[in-house]
This record gives sequence, C-alpha cells and structure tokens, in this order.
Amino acid sequence: MATPVYPAAASGGGLIVIGLVTLGTGLINDYAAWIALRATAAIASAWVMIYLSRRTVRVLCPLLSHAADFKIFATHIAVAASCW
Repeated sequence: MATPVYPAAASGGGLIVIGLVTLGTGLINDYAAWIALRATAAIASAWVMIYLSRRTVRVLCPLLSHAADFKIFATHIAVAASCW
C-alpha cells in the first residue's frame, strides 16, 4: 500500500533536493560524480513535475468536469488519465 505524501512535503522536499544536487554539480570536478548528480536532479525534477501535475489535474477535474469541450494538455498520459 502506498504511503500518502503531503503536497507541501513532496514539492518542497523535491525542490530542496534539486537545488542541493544542482549546486553540488557546480562544486565537483569528477565527471562520474557529476553525471550521477545530474541524473539525481533529473529524476527528482521529473518526480516533482509529475506529482504536482497529477495533483493539479485531480483538483481541477471536479471543477471543470461540466464542460463538454474540456481538454487537458499534460506532459504524461498518466496525469491526464488520472482524471477519469
């Protein structure tokens, strides 16, 4: 069973990780460590974007479900599919 994550913790924690890891990429000289830090930042960035996009869609769907021509342009199919 999945553990619920509070939106403020997810977005705030993710942004802190992204900031610290990105700062770390500028402070190191080892190429392999740089690649690892960039990969970590990319994964954290994607997680924050998908989590917040999904949360936004879930909040907006009940408000806009009455519109017949309602369209969602999402970066991920799962984000849009979570409406239905």
